[in-house]
Amino acid sequence: MLSAKPKRVTIEANEMLTSPSEGVTIILDEKQPLIWEILIKGPKNTPYEGGTFRLSCVFPENYPFKVPKMKFITKIYHPSVESDGELCLGYENDWVATKKVSGICQLIISTMTDPNLVCFGSYLNRCCVECWLHIAIYKELITNKEQFIKNAQEWTQKYAC
Repeated sequence: MLSAKPKRVTIEANEMLTSPSEGVTIILDEKQPLIWEILIKGPKNTPYEGGTFRLSCVFPENYPFKVPKMKFITKIYHPSVESDGELCLGYENDWVATKKVSGICQLIISTMTDPNLVCFGSYLNRCCVECWLHIAIYKELITNKEQFIKNAQEWTQKYAC
């Protein structure tokens, strides 16, 4: 464990605490300054509405030059989230030091609103087929959206706070 956190982590934490994005809350632990808990409220008019999803964010020592590792702690029914919470939204491949954790949170909220944004959104500017970690869920989203919505709502009610 590091005794001090990078200045950039402190700056971003202060920004997110003093001017939080709608639906995003961070929880900090002074004993582990490079690990944040992030709470994201399910966006309105989505199958995730009414749920609060916990994520972990682990900063590398050389942040912001290396991408932070984000992972869902709360189970979520989404094609870009593996059963262990690992997610692939493409930001890992396009990371530059000017991007921030708040931007990743907004990307997560956008993909909760429309899971197809991962593949068709302007963030990547390319299709990211490898980002569909759960192919079965992706196929359901494309071929039977009503069932996808029902399953996502059930998981939200069962697992999200």
